[in-house]
Amino acid sequence: MGFRFRQRIKILPGVYINLGKKGINSTSVRAGWFTSNINKDGVKNTIGAHGTGLSYETKRSKVSGKTIWTCVAIVFILYLVM
Repeated sequence: MGFRFRQRIKILPGVYINLGKKGINSTSVRAGWFTSNINKDGVKNTIGAHGTGLSYETKRSKVSGKTIWTCVAIVFILYLVM
């Protein structure tokens, strides 16, 4: 068992960059019950009812590394502008 580091940075309302030991792990977009998480393994969408513990999660759909870094760059630029 080893140490673990996680940090979430709010960029805009509902938009987050998730950090880990090796840097940026993923980007999350939240709107109400819906969350979309983009990382190197692809895109995962989740719908959950708050406070119930019930949720439905899709399998990760593959995207290219270039697409992910483009999304991360856009979110980072938005962060700098705001």
